[in-house]
Amino acid sequence: MNKQALFCDGTAGYVIPPEPKCNQKITLRFRAEKNDDINVRLVTGNGTYDLKKECTKGEFDYYKIDWNCISYTGE
Repeated sequence: MNKQALFCDGTAGYVIPPEPKCNQKITLRFRAEKNDDINVRLVTGNGTYDLKKECTKGEFDYYKIDWNCISYTGE
């Protein structure tokens, strides 16, 4: 696994829309090296969810999950 190829941040390319509102559906994306045999997971306070491979562009694979953006109070 090429750890330097792993990438995700809060910009518009990885969180769509980039400034979601509470209870809005969003898409989260993650980048990895092309053909790397990895599992990409979103870990939340409510569980763990697999991202699916969306596409390949150049030397990278992109994974995504559609998610409802909810506020979490910790209660």
